[in-house]
Amino acid sequence: MLIFTRFFSLSICRVFQQKLSRGLLIEDRAELISKLRAVSYYRLRAYWYPFRQADDTLEKGTSLEIIWHRYRFDRYLRLLIMDAIEHVEVANGILLQDKA
Repeated sequence: MLIFTRFFSLSICRVFQQKLSRGLLIEDRAELISKLRAVSYYRLRAYWYPFRQADDTLEKGTSLEIIWHRYRFDRYLRLLIMDAIEHVEVANGILLQDKA
């Protein structure tokens, strides 16, 4: 028998307080809130994970700007890769049509 647990997401205010208490440098509260609304905590979580320490705090100097820069770089790289895959897919489709 499978048992499902209900999953509750963290509120934006709770995330804000949690990240401040763990050492994330935030210059503008409104900026963090707007970025969390645009992307969500669960997507950004992967980008501050490398800065985590054993006691669940963040390395000294970890800022929202650093995290956001990594997210934007990863997004841009992912778009470039998907564009390249599309070109390869179209080229292979053309090659297969020519052989048929």
